[in-house]
Amino acid sequence: MNRVAWDARGGWAPAMALLAVLAASGCQPEPPSGPPPKSASTTQIEAAAPADMAAGVTLAPVLRWKLPPALSSPDIVTVHVFEVGRVEDPRTAAGEKEIALAAGLAGQTELNLFSPPAGCVLTGDLSDRKTRQLAPDTWYHWHIRAVLLSDVSATGDFYFRTRAETGPALDTDLVDVLLVSRGNNKNAVIQEVSAATGLDFQKAKDLVDTAPVILRKGMPRRDAESFKRRLEQAGAIVELE
Repeated sequence: MNRVAWDARGGWAPAMALLAVLAASGCQPEPPSGPPPKSASTTQIEAAAPADMAAGVTLAPVLRWKLPPALSSPDIVTVHVFEVGRVEDPRTAAGEKEIALAAGLAGQTELNLFSPPAGCVLTGDLSDRKTRQLAPDTWYHWHIRAVLLSDVSATGDFYFRTRAETGPALDTDLVDVLLVSRGNNKNAVIQEVSAATGLDFQKAKDLVDTAPVILRKGMPRRDAESFKRRLEQAGAIVELE
């Protein structure tokens, strides 16, 4: 009884006074321990292809991802690609080497490492490889980050291992697809550009409206000629450079 009485009389009053002093000085009591609340800034981006820790991946992969709903229309998307090497577990390996940085991927959900979409800026050793292939039987790590200007972001880190054998030589005759004029059937041209670049209709329209403009850089000639024919059938004037 005496202890309870002391707590009621002598324990609570000093504690309440201390809280009042802390509040007046702008200090806040330490929050309870535990995991932080979930938010879009901590939401992980999902790997659509190749799957995380996939093996036997083609030497010229197309990286595909799925953004969380809160970041369905990000302002900035960047992808870093690292070569990890021939190791047992790439997640614990040290000394990985960055070989590519791709920026300008807002509105995209995939990245062809050897034929990036229009508007994408690809830098690093990978962009200089004449073979247009990754090394065989090697682990790679790719990191993706999507950001909204409202300070909401999400990230994802994924690993894959390329197949052991060297694949057949890829087409090294690369050209740029230049849209000289969109012609009179603007909507048809925009639809073709959207289908070939992965841009949504509005972003494809914005790109077409800047003609003359390069729609695809470093595209295999066979694919570029097919793209050129479709654009010309829609009424556009196109050149391959």
